[in-house]
Amino acid sequence: MELQDIVNKKRNSKKWWIITIVIIILIVGIYFIFHLKPKKHKSYITSSVIIGDLNLSVSETGSINPTTQVNVGTEVSGTIKKIYVDYNSIVKKGEILAKIDDTNYKFAKDQALANVQNAKSAILKLQTQIKIAKDNYQNAKINFQRDISLKKTSNNTLPSQKTYDNDKTIYKTDKLDIQTLKDSLMVAKATLRVSLDSLKSANYNLGKTIIYSPVNGIVLSKNVNVGQTVAASFQTPTLFIIAQNLKKMQLQIAVDELDISNIKDNDLVKFTVDAYPNKIFTAKISQIRLEPRNINGVVTYEAIVNIQNNNLLLKPGMSANISIITKTIKNVKIIPRAALLFKPKVKNKVYILKDNIPIPVKVKVLGFNFNKCAVSSERLKVGEKVIIAQKK
Repeated sequence: MELQDIVNKKRNSKKWWIITIVIIILIVGIYFIFHLKPKKHKSYITSSVIIGDLNLSVSETGSINPTTQVNVGTEVSGTIKKIYVDYNSIVKKGEILAKIDDTNYKFAKDQALANVQNAKSAILKLQTQIKIAKDNYQNAKINFQRDISLKKTSNNTLPSQKTYDNDKTIYKTDKLDIQTLKDSLMVAKATLRVSLDSLKSANYNLGKTIIYSPVNGIVLSKNVNVGQTVAASFQTPTLFIIAQNLKKMQLQIAVDELDISNIKDNDLVKFTVDAYPNKIFTAKISQIRLEPRNINGVVTYEAIVNIQNNNLLLKPGMSANISIITKTIKNVKIIPRAALLFKPKVKNKVYILKDNIPIPVKVKVLGFNFNKCAVSSERLKVGEKVIIAQKK
């Protein structure tokens, strides 16, 4: 029995050793499965280094307006009686746009005309009176001279003193009457001139009650309605805005003071408008205006771009996103701008991918154009892959 017990104990001991070994193998296996997986290589998004020309640009904003735009106002006050046009109406030069109630202006003209006629009548009357006064004066002069002659020849006996004094008084009075009438005639002529000026002004104001189009064009804005009163006092009110030719438009660019030194006449301009986001319009800068504009402390200068708008795609007031080409760098290495932003961030370095390992390369930045960047580097070769991002 003792021998059998010993044998059984050995068998049990061997069995437990086998179980223990199996458990250890399982634990090691599980560890390798879950903790010693081969590490995956990181993946990167890359882009090839190319060589070519890069346009450097300045981004600005602006608005599109007609090249020639006319504000039509009124020089007289009154109530709008009739309007003949509306928004988008095509008008010709001299065409009637609106009429102002002319009742008071007709009355003023009639009054001025009556004053002219009265002044003319007064002049004619005075001229007649002067003619009569001159005739009377001549008769009085003859009588008085005759009295003087008789006194000399008659030793002062003829005519009588009463007759002599009476003829002398008539002579002097008639002479004075002529001068008085001439003075009145001068006043009457001055009154006529004033009346004529008043009539001219009344006719002018009456004519201004009809609002004409000064140009051929299209009505962009109508700021009045029938029955509305307009007051032409210190500033002429704008009734209509007329664009002379929508086939010739003007892009007005607000250039930041930081960018103005880089921009010059004839620089190429590319722009888009929200109405046609996929269409790029091109033109050239026609003029850079030196008048500064300060809005909330921000100083800008206005650059003007003349645009041919033959297809009438561009509408007045459209806002534009603008790129002004200020310089072209030729025959340079070009990489995506994102390559400079790849982490880890190191200033003026990009990373090329070799054997799936990021290798830093120092570069000199020559300029940007949106998402492209021109660089100079002896180590960076054309065709090499620069990292722009890491795949998630």
